[in-house]
Amino acid sequence: DVYGFLFDQLDIRVGKQRINWGTADKLNPTDNLNPNDFSDLVDFTDKLPSWAFTGTWYFGDSRLTGVWLPALSPVLLPRNGASLFLGPELSSLSNDLNLPAHTPGNSMFAFKYTGLLGKWDYSISYFNGYDDFPLLRRMNLDAASLRPVSFDMTFPRMQVAGADLAGEFQGIGLWAETALVFPEELKRTTRIGPNTAGSTTALDDKPYLKWTLGGDYTFPGGWYLNAQWMHGFDIDRGAGKLHDYLFARVEQSFWRENVKAEAGAALEVSEWNNPGDHY
Repeated sequence: DVYGFLFDQLDIRVGKQRINWGTADKLNPTDNLNPNDFSDLVDFTDKLPSWAFTGTWYFGDSRLTGVWLPALSPVLLPRNGASLFLGPELSSLSNDLNLPAHTPGNSMFAFKYTGLLGKWDYSISYFNGYDDFPLLRRMNLDAASLRPVSFDMTFPRMQVAGADLAGEFQGIGLWAETALVFPEELKRTTRIGPNTAGSTTALDDKPYLKWTLGGDYTFPGGWYLNAQWMHGFDIDRGAGKLHDYLFARVEQSFWRENVKAEAGAALEVSEWNNPGDHY
């Protein structure tokens, strides 16, 4: 960390760092600079620090932050739990994971402006980089049985324009965060033996919108309630393919706050036309 680098208003940070963006409570669609840490599925909101260069320019109640990341770090999946994300067929096969080459053209960068609107905090941001969760690019099938024998995965490039807002109204904490994702188109090829059988679109380049709305409140007696509605989880991708997630948590402390009890619930809905069969 260097404070007042060249100018009094400019601070820089170089090294492995956690760059936490967004105002929602851990469910942040604009938080794309660090890879997801899914190694512990009980705590699926963790992120891994990344090597980065960060500069922050302060002026009044506002600040402008710029970030440069020299290389992509991929998502960390749970040991022996890849089938939850890739399916049982793929998780049992040998595979190739193609990380982008460590060249300046494959580096990632982002900018964020943070300010005050009355008593409300807000920010607007832009990210240009890679999705840390890989997509299937090529599947190789056995010519006789047509069963998968190997596959090839890659990381699609994307751009994200984000905005968030957080404040308080009548003692209720409120926040809203949204991200407009511009994905790179990715084709998926299937090979049977040495021949190419066909190609499909694994991810099209149509933009899609993710968002999180939430709030919290402490009731008389110390009961704390936190609730959020998230449209599009970290691994959800593609226009028309995002699910909705509703999270709620209640907390209470006992014995002079030496013990805290917590109860939580989550609901995922993939299709609102018939939610009874898609939750």
